[in-house]
Amino acid sequence: MIQTEVSAVTPFRKKLQAPLSKDRITVLQINLGKRCNLACAHCHVEAGPKRTEELSPEICDQLIK
Repeated sequence: MIQTEVSAVTPFRKKLQAPLSKDRITVLQINLGKRCNLACAHCHVEAGPKRTEELSPEICDQLIK
């Protein structure tokens, strides 16, 4: 059963073959800051509980627009 579910997932490499376009984006992640209640070794933004950096309100407004 698990093998069937895994093989139904499109490999990321195949997803990259198609050019990105506005109508194809399904997920958008915006990191508003580096503060996080976790300290995962694999974190791609190096966030953690002691980090205090965050985007300014002006930048957040621009991202929303």
